[in-house]
Amino acid sequence: MAFGNVLIHNCTIYRKYLDQSLNFDGGTHSFTVGEEITSGIQDASGNWTSIDASGNVVSITGDSSGNLRLYSVTGTFVNNHLITGSLGGSAYCNGINADYLDSNGQPVSSDVGKSYRCRFFKKRDFRQSGKLYVSDIAHLVIPLSVMLPANVDIQKDDIVVTTSTGYAGTYSIFDFDPIYGRSIIHHYVADVVRVE
Repeated sequence: MAFGNVLIHNCTIYRKYLDQSLNFDGGTHSFTVGEEITSGIQDASGNWTSIDASGNVVSITGDSSGNLRLYSVTGTFVNNHLITGSLGGSAYCNGINADYLDSNGQPVSSDVGKSYRCRFFKKRDFRQSGKLYVSDIAHLVIPLSVMLPANVDIQKDDIVVTTSTGYAGTYSIFDFDPIYGRSIIHHYVADVVRVE
């Protein structure tokens, strides 16, 4: 039986990202919401020789100059370095990235989700895993688990949402393990708890 046939449910995994603000100018091609942008130094052939930062566009103000609201930012964008987008956007940094703030001066975050095929299941003997969880003194929680493909990007506290029959709801990942097959990750098993 192919592994894909085992993954009989669907879920979306959400992660919270602290949004960043980046001013730009000298734009020659417009950016697009969802586009991944990269900044750094390129050689004469247009190949990256060093990368300062990358992120994904949440919203755009302006065309040839303005502001990008970004999520999933890694690194620091450097003033006057070229920014290029995966969908063709192009401009120069006008300053460095900083926290994106709402009208009250509070940091703003984005919940970004990606959908996967999966399989929810209850462990037959939860004591074998050595993991017992207590929600309060009187209640023992037997964790629900979800099998996910090897290409999933997960971390503790990610949110898993499913509408699959028998498991519909919102869950939080509190632990996960890679499962290996022939020295490579075959799939992941994540322990989740309902958060509704």
